[in-house]
Amino acid sequence: MKTESGVSGAAPVSQLGASQRAVVSRAAGYGLCYMRVQEVPMAKLTLKVAGMTCGHCQKRVEKALSEVPGVFTAIVDLQDGIAELDFDDDSATIDDLTAAVAKAGYSASLDA
Repeated sequence: MKTESGVSGAAPVSQLGASQRAVVSRAAGYGLCYMRVQEVPMAKLTLKVAGMTCGHCQKRVEKALSEVPGVFTAIVDLQDGIAELDFDDDSATIDDLTAAVAKAGYSASLDA
């Protein structure tokens, strides 16, 4: 991909998807920046979350899951009691995800 700067392989941050990581480099002493976009394998998972009773609970679980290294997106549905996740399964495990929910004060399982 060419950009206005003419740097091949660069992409505006707004065009990066959840499954992409941006690597930014700076040419020594010249202030030139370029960005390489690298696809990252993404796993999808739905967890059943128990104990949520309000919107605050929902946001707390979303925040806890989003802070796990390797999680790209975490969407929690309060009514259905589920969390839908897109994550790098080389970086985050199911145990990491359920532990994050437990640390936030709720329980999570694969029974979604």
